[in-house]
Amino acid sequence: MLWKSWDSSEPGADQQFSDAVSEDFKANDGDSFIFDLPAEDTTPTEVPPKLHVGSLVGAWSGSWGEGGLSPEWKAFTQRLKASGKKFVDPGFKLVHDSQDPSVSWRRPNQCELNSVLFPEDGPRADNVVQGALGDCWFISAMVICATCPGDCKKGENTVVNLFEGSDLDIGLVVVRFYKYGKPIYVMVDDRLPVANGKTPIYGRNANSNVWWVALWEKAYAKLMGGYRNLDGGSIEYGLSDISGAPPSITKYDQLNHEELRSSTGLAAGLYNELGEDFTSTHTEDEILREMVLKFEQTRQFLGAKDLVGMAAISLGDDGRGTESDLGNGILGGHAYAFQSLHDLGNRVLVRSNS
Repeated sequence: MLWKSWDSSEPGADQQFSDAVSEDFKANDGDSFIFDLPAEDTTPTEVPPKLHVGSLVGAWSGSWGEGGLSPEWKAFTQRLKASGKKFVDPGFKLVHDSQDPSVSWRRPNQCELNSVLFPEDGPRADNVVQGALGDCWFISAMVICATCPGDCKKGENTVVNLFEGSDLDIGLVVVRFYKYGKPIYVMVDDRLPVANGKTPIYGRNANSNVWWVALWEKAYAKLMGGYRNLDGGSIEYGLSDISGAPPSITKYDQLNHEELRSSTGLAAGLYNELGEDFTSTHTEDEILREMVLKFEQTRQFLGAKDLVGMAAISLGDDGRGTESDLGNGILGGHAYAFQSLHDLGNRVLVRSNS
């Protein structure tokens, strides 16, 4: 039997509680309650073979430029809705590494009233929180995508478009990734490992009724073979799996001037735009400063419709990327996505995910 505790500390919260249960009760604000949730059928949903990709159950692949939702998927969801049941993913083992005895697997609407995949104003980069998993590299890739929001009403939002076909009413989430140059659509149910009946133990949104971060992370975990396989990685691989495009990588700790002058890509373009007179007479710190400021101008110009972002990995004291506290608010060996850059004259203020 599932249990959930309720602390009605806010005015009007008792009425919300009353709306969530079937039997009448009487209480005062500030009282605590424990009640059981109705048990749901956890029999795995039968997924047709055409929605298998190799050993991955609940997925299908496509080609560049193709529409996303396959006829097999549409027929599958129609049958699921007609059954009156929620999706129970047969292709994802409910396994986590937490030692917290309060952790259980729950759907968003079992954790928070009025749960939604996205808020009305769309996903935001400052609403992403890393959990008890060493996947800062994938969290940073999420943040980069959310810094290019686009217009939700015009269907231009980078993140929302990845979730086409998702429906929390039937517990079904679909996320598009890319592997080997082709899109692959991964289906998962919306059951997540949560502590104390409410808070996801891995990645989550800062707003407790919004769930796109946790469900995106779960879908990627399924593609990669489980949550454990997300523990450690590189931002560029996460971005490539999300966008299907190879990222541009530049090591700013030791600028290779000859390579930047002769190569293509965003970083080389920013470097060469400065001109040889500037790059040959200024320090690497001064060059980097101008490059990141020009990058911010480019991101502001292109970011409405195109995926343009910048991330960094701090190496740490040992120079190898071992995670350590550098004593300046930055963790060595940790991945960061730049949300915005601000020119303060004698320095550049960088806002990033924590």
